[in-house]
Amino acid sequence: MVYSLLVSLLLLFGLLSLVPNAYTACLPSGDDTTINNLLSSGGPNTVVSLCANAVFNLKHPITFTAENQELSTEGYPTDSTRATLVVTGVNQTAAIMGMLLV
Repeated sequence: MVYSLLVSLLLLFGLLSLVPNAYTACLPSGDDTTINNLLSSGGPNTVVSLCANAVFNLKHPITFTAENQELSTEGYPTDSTRATLVVTGVNQTAAIMGMLLV
């Protein structure tokens, strides 16, 4: 509720571009398509938050498509509750890729 009100006010005053794009709920499941769609549609400063203990099977790499994007586990745990990315693609050589922005 508070987040929605804040976004509405920022839109009203044209200040939304000053706030990082963030998804309020973590992703409990999905795959590379789910994550890549959020990153590509979110633009710069997008944060894709994965739920603790979630497992994502990647048939293709995760690709960051804009500046300051983040893929993380909600709450930034440092123990075994972090979300897991499992590389399952047959010819896949990397789980994460970035684009060179010039």
